[in-house]
Amino acid sequence: MRAHPCPDCKGLPEKREPSKNPKNKFHAELTAVDGIKFGSKREAARYSALILAQDAGVIEKLRPHPAYPLTNEHITVKYPNGRVAKYTADSEYVEGGELITEDVKSRATMTEAAKLRIAVFESIYGRSVRIVE
Repeated sequence: MRAHPCPDCKGLPEKREPSKNPKNKFHAELTAVDGIKFGSKREAARYSALILAQDAGVIEKLRPHPAYPLTNEHITVKYPNGRVAKYTADSEYVEGGELITEDVKSRATMTEAAKLRIAVFESIYGRSVRIVE
């Protein structure tokens, strides 16, 4: 960054406006459905399909982005700053009386960190995460 030539600025660096289209490392585009923001077009499309399934009576109690703290009576996963880690799924719903927690992942987005968060969630909450490719 270069300094402004204006003497009123006292040589402070220029302030840049944040990018209107921040780049995602997986080249995903933020997409909204019914005012709910999703990290990718694929996640948004899956949520739209789940809305249709709910309207048809196949599933019920659809929730976008349910968040779970990664803690129980035996262990608490914390960041170095002390904040409790959490796992946020893409969607959650009831299908055939069973609570389904779902995450949309491609090979690229199924990182080691994502695998670890999912494994810790499954261990703490005793349920599997349904991965949708």
